[in-house]
Amino acid sequence: MLQFLKAALSAIPSAAVNGYAFGAYALAIAAYVLTVWRVARNKNLLANIQKLPPKDRLSVLEIEIGGVRLAKGISPEQWVRSRIHRYYLFAFLATCVVAVAIAAMAALKGVNYVQTLTIINNEYRQFSNGAPLSGPDLQHIEDLLNGLMSRDRERAQMAFNQLSKPARDAYQRAYPSAREILVPAQELSEGPPVTSRQTAASAREVEPNNDILNPNEIPLNATIDAAIDSPSDVDFFTFSSPGPRRDYIDIVVSNGSTTLAPEITVYKSDKGTLNSTYNATPGGDASYSFAAQPSSRFYVRVSSRYGSSSGSYRLAVRARNAFDGYEPNDDILNASLVEVGKTIEANIMDPSDVDFYRFDTGNNARLAVSLENRSTTLAPEITIYKPDKGVASSTYNATPGGDVIYSFAAQPNSRFYVRVSSRYGANSGKYALTIRPE
Repeated sequence: MLQFLKAALSAIPSAAVNGYAFGAYALAIAAYVLTVWRVARNKNLLANIQKLPPKDRLSVLEIEIGGVRLAKGISPEQWVRSRIHRYYLFAFLATCVVAVAIAAMAALKGVNYVQTLTIINNEYRQFSNGAPLSGPDLQHIEDLLNGLMSRDRERAQMAFNQLSKPARDAYQRAYPSAREILVPAQELSEGPPVTSRQTAASAREVEPNNDILNPNEIPLNATIDAAIDSPSDVDFFTFSSPGPRRDYIDIVVSNGSTTLAPEITVYKSDKGTLNSTYNATPGGDASYSFAAQPSSRFYVRVSSRYGSSSGSYRLAVRARNAFDGYEPNDDILNASLVEVGKTIEANIMDPSDVDFYRFDTGNNARLAVSLENRSTTLAPEITIYKPDKGVASSTYNATPGGDVIYSFAAQPNSRFYVRVSSRYGANSGKYALTIRPE
């Protein structure tokens, strides 16, 4: 009994996540405790009453229980045994009620989950020419809903911050229709909570952090207060880029003094220098942005320009969520599926970005790929790949902001691929892509 109570008490926080679940849980415990108590009492009574002379057993039973009326032919011992079995039946029925209640709640939770997922997907379709959520966005939405329904804020927040911007917008539009499960988007876009000495840097710099081997961990989308205490002081920080998609990272130093001339140096995971920038004006700000590979470690060094000044500052490292909903699709093995006849909207996030798509030709013997530029910067290039992934043909428009239309012979009922990139890997921008029969 004591072991059961310990286990029951330790499980209360999990059951308390849902009010109905907690009620069912409490009912199960109450039924168990009552059954154990009454069965133990009656077993003890049965053991002792059998030691008495038969003529005294009924009077002892009446004294112990009170108001006993035995049916004809029933002995006091049989009556006590029947009471024991009655309490066993009571416990069984209570367990059945709890099981049915939990099953009903699980079914209701599943219905709410599916309905909410459908609402978000429908909102996404309305602003993407009917295209559904991409595979990665769908996975993040599922993680987000699971986190919200289990009240795991950290899991929900992490999933939300990995959504593409169109998917995040769809979530925000879906919120008024699914308030039972969803929370306002601004509650999920905040920085993660401080949980350790390493992540304490999300509130205040922790010394010593004067070399790259002893950096402060800074969470993404957080801002910390720090200082260059003397002209020779340097501060090192480290962070991991989000996965699974490449994204732009913005590193911003906001000056909190009129004396510091800040310099930022960014290092790759191998601790080799990526790039640096500075503002030679005392009191000026500094920033550096770059496209980061997913789930990669980076380091940031903040110092004074020429080691000649000092002062306080605030450091922020932010993931821009600049990718589209079809990422990651940077190689032909991870090409995103698109449908012939439907237009999708995507972007070449940075000059190094490439987008691969796969499509099924159906009964069409000839198809056309149309790329409509949605920017004034992208000089687009498209490459068509055959079912064996060999290059079929390619074309481009070297004018930034120009469009591309290309027709090609397609094998019916085959899978083809198309690669979208910038000409010479020199620019970036948004575009709309359509593959249609000719």
